[in-house]
Amino acid sequence: MAAANGVMGSALSSPKLSTRGQSALARAGAFIQLANELFQNAYSASNPDGFCNLGVAENSLLHAELVEYYNSKFHLEPVDFTYGNDLSGSMRLSKALARMFNAYFEPVTPVKPEHMLAGAGCSAVLDMLAFHLGDPGDGVLIPVPYYVGFNSDFAARSGMKPVPVAVDESDPFGVHTLKTFEETLRVAEAAGTPIRAVMLCNPHNPLGRCYPRETILAYARFCEEHDLHLISDEIYAFSVFPTEDDEHPAPFVSALSIDFEKEAGCDPARVHVVYGMSKDFNANGLRGGVLVSPHNPALLTAVKSTSIFMKMSTAAAALWSCILEDDVFFPEYIKENQRRLREAYEFTTSWFRFHGIPYSPANAGHFVMADFRQFFTDADAHGRPLPLVEEDKGAARDAAMCRRIIAAKVFVGSAAAFSCPTPGWCRITFAMRRDYLAVGLARLEQLFGLESFGGLAAGMSEGGDGKAQEATLAGGKDHVREVAELFEKTAL
Repeated sequence: MAAANGVMGSALSSPKLSTRGQSALARAGAFIQLANELFQNAYSASNPDGFCNLGVAENSLLHAELVEYYNSKFHLEPVDFTYGNDLSGSMRLSKALARMFNAYFEPVTPVKPEHMLAGAGCSAVLDMLAFHLGDPGDGVLIPVPYYVGFNSDFAARSGMKPVPVAVDESDPFGVHTLKTFEETLRVAEAAGTPIRAVMLCNPHNPLGRCYPRETILAYARFCEEHDLHLISDEIYAFSVFPTEDDEHPAPFVSALSIDFEKEAGCDPARVHVVYGMSKDFNANGLRGGVLVSPHNPALLTAVKSTSIFMKMSTAAAALWSCILEDDVFFPEYIKENQRRLREAYEFTTSWFRFHGIPYSPANAGHFVMADFRQFFTDADAHGRPLPLVEEDKGAARDAAMCRRIIAAKVFVGSAAAFSCPTPGWCRITFAMRRDYLAVGLARLEQLFGLESFGGLAAGMSEGGDGKAQEATLAGGKDHVREVAELFEKTAL
């Protein structure tokens, strides 16, 4: 009998992906499986055995207030159901953002709507920026440790290469780090990777501190000398707060506030600022980002030609505009957000100190880096001996420890994910509801056999069902082991 498609006895075969598609599949398969597990099987009062995510930089400290605010203030206009009145966002948002930058970032040159382009989050903006600043195979210098997302932002579609710069761990924010930049650039270009840009994350992710003005100027001089672009990711600009560790920390200094031509002999057309809605506005899911380049209209025009691929939703633009235009709510919101960030930081660092866990003092962002090397083991979960720390700086023991943490249904940011020079450091996010944070920390205590910190019991009673939050892990051990093995295949 003839086959339904008229072909006798032929075997069907799957269509092939492009070379790019196959490469993406090879890189991302395990990562996507792990991410799906973390998000779809997340801890909650109704799912007490789910994964507790202390690794993703997501601020939920004011979600309740923001839900109430947006539900009472949000409205759409007929234009919001069209492509709008701007290729990348909306004129309303551009005006509101310009007003914000001029009021809070102290720009040397007043920011105008025509100086910026909006997009669907900072990752989308950086992706488009990379596409227009470099060619496949070109490099971007990034001091370590650095935000793991920069790898995909620059490489996934544009094909640029993140080139880690091993700056001095004892003083990663000092002017002297530029000596390491010089050497890294020389080695990279000698190996066939032309360097096109320098990535500055200020406030820094994952270290949670701000760059001094002198260091930003040194970066600019370096970029001018080597004909590079300087990208300043300032997404945590309003998430800066004093702490008991440092009551008078280095303030946030925006690249927009510096006269680069006068102070550094640098063409300001080299300097581009990226900002977004995700972090300071507790809104990772709304996807709002903006590129600001007041002195490079050619770049903005080039990016605008492809901006349809990162176009921000008109609804998200209206939501962001709403809060930016509110001269009463906005400043109070920023003040309260900073207060709660400090409170959450102090709670988390108190937990570290109680257990004798060293940490790197921070005063910005949603996280803190802590040294977990005391929890290294000599063998992995299968009883196989692990290399001595002297052999690989502890990389194998770090990976084994992180797999144990995942198996305990807690996710933290690993040293490998952030290209941290010293394995064993973890990034712990604290900007979340106290009851959720307490459950994650309690699971770490259980995993490592630590004494219970008194503040956790009180924390578990804040904001939810205590019985659910005190539930112990039960069932699904084989499945959890599979997820832990996925961790070995990813850089999370």
